[in-house]
This record gives sequence, structure tokens and C-alpha cells, in this order.
Amino acid sequence: MTLLLSISIGGVKRKNGDFKEALKIFKNNYYSKNEIISERLRLSLLIGISNVYYETKNIDSSSYYNNIGVNLALKLKDTLSFHHLGTNQGIVNYHVKNYKVALDSITKHNNYFERKGKNEFLFYTYFYLGKVFEETNYAVSYTHLRAHETVLDL
Repeated sequence: MTLLLSISIGGVKRKNGDFKEALKIFKNNYYSKNEIISERLRLSLLIGISNVYYETKNIDSSSYYNNIGVNLALKLKDTLSFHHLGTNQGIVNYHVKNYKVALDSITKHNNYFERKGKNEFLFYTYFYLGKVFEETNYAVSYTHLRAHETVLDL
């Protein structure tokens, strides 16, 4: 099976909720000694691994792979991946009830996605901003949940 096909299958399994198999595919490819795997592809795999871990509430593991991914994104000067992983870390902070850090992180990365018109990421930032505000200040959360609904209509 080709490398890209394998990674694509991992992505489909993740989207279908088969997190165990998705994680297995992503990690097998990430830790592969295959010289064909570029650093950019490894960065994509780190994002996939981080996503699966936060989606399955394995917060420490998600944070671990986020940190590796952030360092690689900085090395590669990959701004989009940097902001994606930063958003993931904000979501991790939400899950551990570190709401102020989550709010700061998600807001920072949300602003980048809005400026760049990256609507596919705004779903997550608006959703988790709404969740943070729901936990801390319900009156403000309504505005962000409405923005979340707007993104769904895009």
C-alpha cells in the first residue's frame, strides 16, 4: 500500500470514529524508517496523532505530540500547521479546565484563521471558544455559538 493511501485511510478512519485504527496508521507511518517520508509529511502525521488523542481525551499524549509538532512547524516555517497545533493545544487546555490559557490560545489562532479565510478551522475555534465561555461566562458564549452556526452555513 502506498504511503499517501495509507495516511488517507487513517484520516477516513478518524473521521468515522475508528480512532484506534487511525492512530495505529498515523503512528506506524510517523515512526517508520521510510526515507520517503518528508518532514512536512511527518508534521501532518503529528497533527493527525494529536487530533486523535484530544478527540479520545488522551490529553497528555495530545499535548506531547502538539509540542513536537509545534517545534517542527517552526523549523519548517509552516504557519498554518503552527496555528493548527496551537489550536489543538488550546483545546487540550479546555479539556483540563485551564480556561484562561485555552481562551488566550484559541483566540490567538482563531484570529489568524479569520484573517486568512481558513474557514475549515473556524468551526473548531468558534466551537471551543463557545465551550470556554459556556464554562466561564454564559452571556458571552452566545455570541461565539452564533458565530459557530455561521461557519456551519459556509
